[in-house]
Amino acid sequence: MLVSSIAGVLNSAAANIYNVYTLRGQMNAVFLYHGQQFTWDLEKAATNLAKHGVAFEHACEVFFDPFVRIEDGGTDEEQREAAIGLTEDWNVLYVIHLMREGETIRIVSARIATAQERRRYEDE
Repeated sequence: MLVSSIAGVLNSAAANIYNVYTLRGQMNAVFLYHGQQFTWDLEKAATNLAKHGVAFEHACEVFFDPFVRIEDGGTDEEQREAAIGLTEDWNVLYVIHLMREGETIRIVSARIATAQERRRYEDE
């Protein structure tokens, strides 16, 4: 396994992202944001950005919203959850994720919340 690190700044908060190359050729990102560890598949992140216009780094912000709403977002195969929350620039996002290895959050997809999802968030 090879690991490379890139230090960056996201909305004025120090963040670190590590690219982890596995033996199967898959490349995952490990992203540390406000002390919380997130991970995702880099190919999936690029596809998500092109399709929905939301970067996974940006999607991490919803988990720090004190009013974040967690719902069942799963399929029959995996125990997925959906987080609906506000980002620092006031976007309400819908983020599908899994809890991995203790406290690590694996982001699967992220997009702008629909009107119905936004109402559920606001009514919570």
